Amino acid sequence: PDYNLYSRYTYAHQPGDLFGSDFLEDGAGRTFSLGQRWNAGGGLSLFQEAQLSRRPDEDGRGQNLGLDYNIARHWQLGFRHALSRIDHAEGGSTTRRSSTVLASYNDHRTSFTPRLEFRRDRGAQSRDQTLLSVGLRHKFSEDWRAAARLRTAVTEDRLSSEDEARFTEANLGLSYRPAGHGRWAWLGKYTYLYDLGALTQVSPTGGVASNEVDQRAHIIASELLYRINPLWEVGGKYAYRSGELREGRNTGAWYKNTRHFVAAQVRLHMAQDWEA
Repeated sequence: PDYNLYSRYTYAHQPGDLFGSDFLEDGAGRTFSLGQRWNAGGGLSLFQEAQLSRRPDEDGRGQNLGLDYNIARHWQLGFRHALSRIDHAEGGSTTRRSSTVLASYNDHRTSFTPRLEFRRDRGAQSRDQTLLSVGLRHKFSEDWRAAARLRTAVTEDRLSSEDEARFTEANLGLSYRPAGHGRWAWLGKYTYLYDLGALTQVSPTGGVASNEVDQRAHIIASELLYRINPLWEVGGKYAYRSGELREGRNTGAWYKNTRHFVAAQVRLHMAQDWEA
């Protein structure tokens, strides 16, 4: 059809992803969306969406406009613009404007998804935020596959003219599953993490500020799985974290924080069919 009307309801019991696809998505609570999408032809589609959200410390409502355009074979380009009002439980409100440009490339071997977003908050909170997310997947063969992802965000407090928060996470993963021998598989992953928490960051469980510690780390993980028969599967995993912490926010000396993790697992697959 050339026209679609849709609705969506989501509930999250803990803070979500800062890089959520919706402008009211990065937090715990309830969100209701009502939208419409038109297929204008020639590879162009337009959409409009209204959202209501409720969270323990704030309520929000907003409008989201966007378009997607198939610019070439396998390539799609998209734009988003959102305007929302956020009412804070402690009083006052913030107007958020955000603009996003995103693209995607997909074929039978490769998937590439870059996304760049700018957010501007004014009112009870005054801050500018830039978010970048890039994902890449590639299938070298039926046996080997790889995936990479970069996510980084910088938040600047306009009232204090300083970096309020900085976050970077980079992942590189590799998997090997022999097509001619489906009993075993190997997974490997490398992660780099840097996290400078927001000045107003609050713990989702304790309700207290949890931004007193900066962290940066390199993490390497390897996992091996082997299927003995259709019922039983065994596996093992090892991970090593070489990290540093500092207790003074954005200042002070770093100190080492190293961790080793080892785990073994046994899985039993219930192959019986259950009928009422």
